[in-house]
This record gives sequence, structure tokens and C-alpha cells, in this order.
Amino acid sequence: MQTLTMSTYMATPMARATSTVAAANLPEPRQCYLLPGRRARLAGGAPSAKKKNPWLDPFDDGPDEDFDYTGVYSGGKQEEDPRPPEDPANPYGFLRFPMAYMPELDSLASKVRGDVRRACCVVSGGVYENVLFFPVVQLLKDRYPGVLIDVVASARGKQVYEMCKNVRYANVYDPDNEWPEPAEYTHQLGVMKNRYYDMILSTKLAGTGHALFLFMSSAREKVGYVYPNVNGAGAGLFLTEMFKPPTTNLSDGGYNM
Repeated sequence: MQTLTMSTYMATPMARATSTVAAANLPEPRQCYLLPGRRARLAGGAPSAKKKNPWLDPFDDGPDEDFDYTGVYSGGKQEEDPRPPEDPANPYGFLRFPMAYMPELDSLASKVRGDVRRACCVVSGGVYENVLFFPVVQLLKDRYPGVLIDVVASARGKQVYEMCKNVRYANVYDPDNEWPEPAEYTHQLGVMKNRYYDMILSTKLAGTGHALFLFMSSAREKVGYVYPNVNGAGAGLFLTEMFKPPTTNLSDGGYNM
């Protein structure tokens, strides 16, 4: 049998009619339906993102085109970090401080000299004793230039410090109250601890209870008077420096108290 060549096949009308009839007798191909996500993946496109529900946040208008999201602040990124870098030789790091602590940087010479930058004075008595304490505040200013002085006094004694320019804060707490309210006692302790005093000075004759109150203030230097009798037993254990007055009433000395 003679085999038709490509030119003979394309040129013969009978051969074209035979192939058309054979193709018409073939069964129809079965149609396949693909899911939308699979059809998109097979087509090479990315799957369609889920449309955001506008009812979740009706006030969300999308990102602000005028806002700089790349900076630390809205005005732009800081040029440099003002804090010193971490010490790689220190396993604890230099900047890793516990939560709620605000470290301050100071020179080593200031630490060696024992400079006082914040001082708190607990003044016992009323108006008369607090007025007599004014020269002591001036002595602290002269001894420690730039020191910030706060005063803790009774409600009557606190009023006189409106005339004293050397006092920053004057807090109302009666140190002469032997049985203070627990809420008032702990609140005053919290105020003193949060200010990180370098020195706390008290004119109240301290027993064990008042000395422990000064000790719990977490000040570096705790200075105060102790009772010149048996009531002052054990008070010096909680104080950095203690003094014994000649009498139990310091205001007897007047200006030289």
C-alpha cells in the first residue's frame, strides 16, 4: 500500500474528508473544574488575600501617607544614642537595668568624694523648730553646690518653707507621731525611695523605730540624732552617722540647735 506523504495528504481532498470524519467520531473530552485557589496557584499567581472586614474598625482608614513610620519619633529618627554602648566584657551589660530603675551617669570622682546631689531633711517639731532649721539648709547648700533639698515636716512646720528658696519640695508627714497610719507610713516611704536621695538628715531623736524608717528610705547616707539614754539602744545600727545631743530637746539651744 502506498503511504501518503505530507504534500500528498495536504493536497488530497479525500484524505482531508476522511480525517475530519474520524475526528468527529471521537468521544468528547471530560471537563475538569478546579477550585479558585488551586487554579490561581496552577496559573502561577498568588492566592487572593482575604478582604478586611470594615466593621472591625470603622475608623481605620489605612496607613497615613504623611507619617514617617521609619523613625523613632514622629519628627524623625535620632541621630545617635546618647547612652553609652554596652560593655562586651561585662556579662550583665551596661544598659540592662532592672525594670522601674532610672540609672544616672556620674563621674567616678563624684562617687569617691561622696558628693550629695539630693538630700532630704526630716525636721521634727512645729513652726519654731522648722524656722531654726533654715541655717542648716543654707549650710547644706554651701557644702554641696547644686544640691536639691527636700523637707519632710509636720503640717504646721511645712508652711514656713514657703519663705525658703533653698528647699525644692516640702512634704507633710509628722515624724513625731509614734503610731502613724500604715497607709501614710508606707506612702511616705515610697515617696522617699522613688526620689533616690543621696543623704537623709533627721532632727528627731531616733530610737529603733525612727532609725529603721530612715534605713528603709534607701538613702546612701543616713544621718540623725539618737536618744542620749536607753531609748537609743540599737538605733545606731541603721544609721550611717549618729549624734548624741546633750538634751532630749534640740530646740533648747535656739539658733545653735
